[in-house]
Amino acid sequence: MSHNKLIVILVGLPARGKSFISKKLNRYSTWVGYNSKVFNVGNYRREFFKNTFNDNKFFDSNNSEAKNLRNKFAMDVLEELIKWMNAMTGNVVSIFDATNTTKLRRSMLIERLSKENIDIMFVESICDKSDIIEKNLQMKLTNDDYVQMPANVALDDFKKRISHYKRVYETIDNDEDNSYIKIINVQKSFHVFKINSALKLELCNFLMNLNINSGKIYLSRHGQSLDNVSGTIGGNSVLSHIGKQYSLKLFTHIHNDDNDINTIYTSTLKRTLETAKPFSKKYNIINKKLLDEINAGICDGMTYDQIKLIYPNIARNREKNKLNYRYPYGESYTDIIERLKYFILELERKDECIMIITHTAVLRCLLGYFLDIPLKDIPYIKVPLHRIIKLESVANHYEKTEINLLKN
Repeated sequence: MSHNKLIVILVGLPARGKSFISKKLNRYSTWVGYNSKVFNVGNYRREFFKNTFNDNKFFDSNNSEAKNLRNKFAMDVLEELIKWMNAMTGNVVSIFDATNTTKLRRSMLIERLSKENIDIMFVESICDKSDIIEKNLQMKLTNDDYVQMPANVALDDFKKRISHYKRVYETIDNDEDNSYIKIINVQKSFHVFKINSALKLELCNFLMNLNINSGKIYLSRHGQSLDNVSGTIGGNSVLSHIGKQYSLKLFTHIHNDDNDINTIYTSTLKRTLETAKPFSKKYNIINKKLLDEINAGICDGMTYDQIKLIYPNIARNREKNKLNYRYPYGESYTDIIERLKYFILELERKDECIMIITHTAVLRCLLGYFLDIPLKDIPYIKVPLHRIIKLESVANHYEKTEINLLKN
């Protein structure tokens, strides 16, 4: 069994956050460099029927014709998934997003997958908290099944659909003898069984930090530094006069307009510490080494023109593959992502609003994660000085707002 090819199979009643988990897991897996893709059976069904509405009777287990069709859809999607996985190399994660609420359905999937060199992990989402279920129900009313239907009619139909699934629902147990993690009421408790590979352990660790009530995240570069003025990279210089102006404007804006922030994270370098200094009396400030700027190695303290002149091979090779190129005795963008992985878990756990004051390369990697930007594009994200980037969680994605506090 290949431990670097993993299919994550979701299990759970409708409106229990399976698609939320799928999208979050896919975002993380892609960001850390794995080949990852979500295969959603519900989307396949909607595409099959086009503009035909499937009411709750379609999901009744006593409706044998519909039940056979639903099983067929699941197996068709599984075949697509297997074909995709077999074409991929390296660490590969596919996410099979469906209810899979009976042992019979799960045994069908396992029997087919036993013929492939693919590892399996089930993720079951169990939730009986009415506020969370209600929030998920409201999100369901916006999908393609109900988009043109009055909300009260749609809600009544979807609740009946849930009742059909409840009648046949069988939770996963150890007798099924497959790896699984049960997530109970989001972060309240977890039941983990047979997590026997590094890839499974990493994804379980991520799943155990998910929170559906994410607070706003504010991102900013430090104010202009003396190294910015001279055009040199790296270094540990202090702020320029303009950088100090930005520091005060940033504090004034947050204090007056966005005063819901509790914690401010900075790197350990002087330019971020100085930018955060006005906040020190009122806010909780945490300095983290993992938020330091990319280590430019032997190029630290040089301008890009000097690098081209003195180390032309470095300039050429980095231009060819900016994501993976590592400065001699320094770092690459993929190295930054590796050191940010556990910080992402810390952010995913939080439901409070935070601000992060850090550096260009680090902000690019963070934005790449939260905005689902492809890895190859991360090194080219524009992050100007003297702007706040506000990220707000909306459904299964983040929306970005930029606020220009000081024109460069």
